[in-house]
Amino acid sequence: MEFRVRQIKGYLRYVGSVQLICSEFKKRPADRKKYLACSDQKAKPRQIIIGYRMRWAIEIFHKEIKMFLGFEDVATKRFSSVIAHVHWVYCAYIMLKAVPIKVPGQDSSLESRQQRITQIIDSRETRYVIQRLTQINGPERYKTELISAPKGAHLW
Repeated sequence: MEFRVRQIKGYLRYVGSVQLICSEFKKRPADRKKYLACSDQKAKPRQIIIGYRMRWAIEIFHKEIKMFLGFEDVATKRFSSVIAHVHWVYCAYIMLKAVPIKVPGQDSSLESRQQRITQIIDSRETRYVIQRLTQINGPERYKTELISAPKGAHLW
């Protein structure tokens, strides 16, 4: 994307010398300006803008895991338990983002994916199958159960 950049050196209290950047897209309205500050005097304006853009994606990630995955809800005394909680939250986020859950007419936000998975798990039949498959030797046991079941009978 093409954008206009204005740059000036300045001084911020408690920070020191900084580069102050004002950027705006060339083809968008004038009210879409971004004002950025960087303490690295050698950084180029383009690097600063890209860095802020990447940082914003990280902010969205943290906002989503706090809102939907209970990232802040840890009540434990041991630090190793806190580390385990953080790892489980990150694993849940990766699994929610990786699973291709497409529902026509719904967005693919983390919240809608989480609701869809909850609906699947709440389904009695699906819950039974998942429970069987996750047990020790689950796939083999479930296959045997399916073969031995009378035709048209429900296992759940």
